[in-house]
This record gives sequence, C-alpha cells and structure tokens, in this order.
Amino acid sequence: MDVKSNIALCTTAFPYLHAEYPFISAEFDYLQKHTSLALILTHQMGSEKGVEVQNTIDVVMESELKNTPISFTQYVQFGIKVLIPMGIKLAVKSLINGSFSVKALKMQISQYLIYLRRASQVDAYIKSKNITVLYSYWFDHWNAIACVYKVMFNKDIIVVSRAHRYEVDYIKNPVSFDAYRYFQFKHTDRVYFISKTWMDLIERRIKPREGQFLYRPMGVCFNSKYLPVEVPSKPPYHILSISPYIPLKRLDFLASTIENMGMPLIWHHFGEKNLNNDLTKRLKGTSVDYKCYGYVNTDELLRFMETNPIHFLVNVSTIEGVPVSMMEAISRGIPLIGTNVGGVSEIISDEVGYLIDADLEIAVFAQKLHGWLANYKFGTIAQRNNIIQYGIEKFDQETNYTQFCNELNQLSS
Repeated sequence: MDVKSNIALCTTAFPYLHAEYPFISAEFDYLQKHTSLALILTHQMGSEKGVEVQNTIDVVMESELKNTPISFTQYVQFGIKVLIPMGIKLAVKSLINGSFSVKALKMQISQYLIYLRRASQVDAYIKSKNITVLYSYWFDHWNAIACVYKVMFNKDIIVVSRAHRYEVDYIKNPVSFDAYRYFQFKHTDRVYFISKTWMDLIERRIKPREGQFLYRPMGVCFNSKYLPVEVPSKPPYHILSISPYIPLKRLDFLASTIENMGMPLIWHHFGEKNLNNDLTKRLKGTSVDYKCYGYVNTDELLRFMETNPIHFLVNVSTIEGVPVSMMEAISRGIPLIGTNVGGVSEIISDEVGYLIDADLEIAVFAQKLHGWLANYKFGTIAQRNNIIQYGIEKFDQETNYTQFCNELNQLSS
C-alpha cells in the first residue's frame, strides 16, 4: 500500500475566499486526493469558504490558536539558535551597505518572537494529527513559523514550501533578504519554485543543499468541452487583460499604446474593483471600446475565454512570477503578449505569442501590436489547438500536481 504523508497545509486565508484562492484551489483538490492532508493552518478568515473540505481535515485559523507558555529556557535557546545568528548577519550586511537601523532590527526581533509564539501554539495541533510534513504554500510567514517550529520543538518535522515571486524577490531589499530568508532557506528541507527563472536567481545567491531546490510549475485545467474560438482576421480586434489597477501592471501604458494605434479595438479587462476607473473615462470617444468586468470567479473567467473571440491576452507588468492568467489563456487557445520579466519567458514562445522588452517605448509597442493584429497568425482552429497542446505539455494540472503530491508522500517514506 502506498504511504501517504500526513500534511499540514499553511495558507494566507484558504479555504476561505481570498486573492490566493485562484492559485491554490486546483492544487488543493489533488492534495486531498493523493496525500493524507490532515490540517490547514490559515492566517485569516475570508467571507465564506470557496471549497468543500473533507471532514477529516481540521481547519484552524490563527485567531483561534490558544496561548501556550514559553519557558525562560526556551527563550534563551531561541536567542542562541535564531536571534543572535540572525542579528549578527543583519548587522554585518547592514554595516557593509551603510544601512544599519536599530529600529529595523528591533522590529524583526519582535516579529520572530511572534513566530516563536505561533510555533508553540501549533505544536498541539501538529502532534494530535501526527503531522510529518509542514507545507507552506508561500515562502513567507508560515514558512518562517515552520522553521522556528523545526528548530525549537520538533527537529524531525519536514518543512517544505512553494516559492512564487514576491517572497524571493531580493532586489528591493537585499540586506533584509539575506538576513531573514537565510534562516528560512537553512531550515526548509525543500523549496518548490513555480518559476525556473527565479529558482536560478536564488540558487546563485543562496547556494542550496543538493536536492533542496526544485522547479515544480503550477497547472491549470485543459479539459474544456468547447473548441477553441476562431477569431476574425479583421477589425474590431479583441484584447484581454487580467489584473488589478495598480502601477506595476501598467494598464495606463497599455491604454496609451492602443490609443496610438488608431485601430477599432475592444479591450476586455478583468480584475478591477472600480468599474468606472480612469481608463473608462480616458478611452471614451476613442476607437477603443473598453469593457471592465471587475472581479469574477475562475469558472466565469474561463467561460468568457471559451465563448468570446480574443486575439491576444496582453500583460505589460514590470515584474511577474509565472502568471496563472497566461496559463488559463493558453488552455483555451488564446495567444499571449507579455513583457520579458520574471518567469513570463517560461510560458511565451513563438508558438503561443510574443515577448516584448519591459522598457519598450509606447510608439514602438503600438507599431508592433498593430502589425501582429493586421497580420494575425493565430486565427484558425488548428493554430489555436497547437497553443493548447503546447500548454498541456508544460502546465497541465493533472500531470504537475500529481507529481508534486507523489513527491510530498515520498518525503515521509
């Protein structure tokens, strides 16, 4: 009989509805099916549950954790094992870079004392469920708590984590990254990167143990009962974007680009709370028909992709991991245009669309996009089926998540 790991899954809010829900929901189905998932630890509760959880799985929110006493001896051990090495590393890095801050050091010590309390609080739940693997979906707070738990309470627990993009982006603050992420990397048994690009960057900085870093992409469902939608080769052209209206997504840049083109174009946008945002006012009276649909669930978004002619999904973000929206688009045969940042190049090839430089000027991008639409090469059913087949080979959730779950089980064998 196959051995299954008793796993605790650590999340931000899942299984409650939250921004992380579209990322984790498909994988969760496979965790329930292929592992002995016994416990979910979540920071916060959303408005309602987004998925049914088996009655054998306990869901424990951070606010429900009961205080447990921490002895003076444990505080001393924590200082010796965690705080002092971390403080020394941070001080040395900060002094070298001329950015030492006593206030910042105090804040981080305070944060790690919270992690110690959380690790103490979850101990009883972990023991009651015979947990052997602590799996954090993000390489952030829960992973740090899991590492503290391993150091202070259970050296035999196996700590694993996914790493997406924001958790391992050291560029904004390399000093803090080295000091605090170093502790996590030291005590995490295995880190599963969703992006090979980001894994390679961190490998050069951290120097992992053999087999500690693995590239394991996410996946989406390719089992649509609808054929790819054949699109017209003449105007109006349809582009799709999926993102919040925040600066790094550069929706204003995209608006300026398509305004400059002067082509009849319908822009479908999902992901913005404010349906009457600045883009609606800006594009009124132009050749661009801007349609903002707000937030919708994944099923509704996929249904839209399956039943509407879309020439390109366009993403001009300045930083990315590996966008799930792009995986979903190619699962429905929709070609892509994206900036060559983060792991975007892991999705976009000549077979499925076009990569553009992140610093491409508006006029140049407008000229390129005009040409790609006027001389469209992804319009037939056969061409769109090729896009789907390309996606299946890289991002099929059945393949990717089954493999991932099997590896989690092997950790306890």
